[in-house]
Amino acid sequence: MTKTKGAVPRRILLAIELLLIATLYNYAGLMPETFGGRPLLLAAAALSVSACADTPTSVICGALCGALADIFSSGGIGFYAIALSLCGYAIPELLSKKLNPNFYSALLLIFSATVVTITARYVVNAFTYGFADSAVLYLYHGLSKIVLTFTAAVPLYFLNRLILGGGR
Repeated sequence: MTKTKGAVPRRILLAIELLLIATLYNYAGLMPETFGGRPLLLAAAALSVSACADTPTSVICGALCGALADIFSSGGIGFYAIALSLCGYAIPELLSKKLNPNFYSALLLIFSATVVTITARYVVNAFTYGFADSAVLYLYHGLSKIVLTFTAAVPLYFLNRLILGGGR
């Protein structure tokens, strides 16, 4: 019974956080661009929640953030919804069963998931649309997007630990 105590206010705070992040992400000119890459704030939010919450909450948050990221970037639901849902399942499972659930392992998993997700998105786009210079595009846009997304995920990790009641 004590585990579910305060679950509704925490989820309301989490929903407010995600709405604010979606608004910030969609506001033109607010996010810094380095070499043309902006941070994926919704992916950073989903990955930081995954490091702090249980598996069902992480998967739902990943699907929601991914769907919003897909809608804002391409207009349809697809890649990010699936990728962040999978990350939302994998990160809490790895932290609870395979790794020591502490700050460093959480950040390692967030960084790894960021690299894999953004790299996979560039690979899918390269094969789907046939970009001739996709490796150059990845080096300029993808690497800066990875660094900026991970940098945004670190303060969100601490915020989500506070919201979700300690977490890992």
